[in-house]
Amino acid sequence: SEARQFYISKTRLIPAPKQKELFDSTPSYARRVIGAAGSGKTTVAAYKAAKAASLGKKVLVSCFNITMENHLNDYIKAFCRETGAPWCFRNVTVSRYSALFPYDRIDRTFSAESSEKFDVLIIDEGQDFRRLWVENLLSLCTDESHFMIFEDCRQNLYGISSADPDTIPRVTGRPITLSDSMRMRSRLTVFAERIAEHFALDPEPRIGRPKEETLSLRFDEEESLVWHNAAGTEAENLLGKMLRDSFDGGISHVEDTVVLV
Repeated sequence: SEARQFYISKTRLIPAPKQKELFDSTPSYARRVIGAAGSGKTTVAAYKAAKAASLGKKVLVSCFNITMENHLNDYIKAFCRETGAPWCFRNVTVSRYSALFPYDRIDRTFSAESSEKFDVLIIDEGQDFRRLWVENLLSLCTDESHFMIFEDCRQNLYGISSADPDTIPRVTGRPITLSDSMRMRSRLTVFAERIAEHFALDPEPRIGRPKEETLSLRFDEEESLVWHNAAGTEAENLLGKMLRDSFDGGISHVEDTVVLV
């Protein structure tokens, strides 16, 4: 059968099998989803939020920083339009944690007294959350609320997580793993895994080999991958040579050049 497609900001999205399974699943009491960067965690989070909102549920979506908050806002609005009920976005509250709990009490236990509570809680980039923060967010929800947390331990950029991933409140059983890459082609995922192995980085969760039909981004040109260990002046000279070679070679999109230092 023909794969289901979505158009988000004019970008065609074809869900990978595990994503589609989560799209179509009935909300559970609590669920943990893990996956490497580009595996589609935020896409699933946004879709589940929009779907629940279209069913009349009050949804709270939380993340750590304002950049992700804005991204989630745009994604969820787009999925609300895809459901055929753009009005349902009014049932969704998207907020970074610090906007809900100001810094003067960010690490304090909080208990919501309001009778107007959320039916669904979704946390994206959950590796950035302390266990206490998860408990505080759950206090804003009904006792029967559905809860999903999406995370990637290798993206713990802020180094603040103190929650044991095996003791997330209400979550039991094994996590669901998203393993198909929605962002990178096979050559790049192999390249990234070689770097991770070289520097003895935690290999889990691994970036899966993408299936071309599931990639959410399309490329007209083959990527050029270079890995060279260098420091100081040697690194500066190498970088300059790489950029000159790229531009002299007629690179068509200078703005797409990425340098990791």
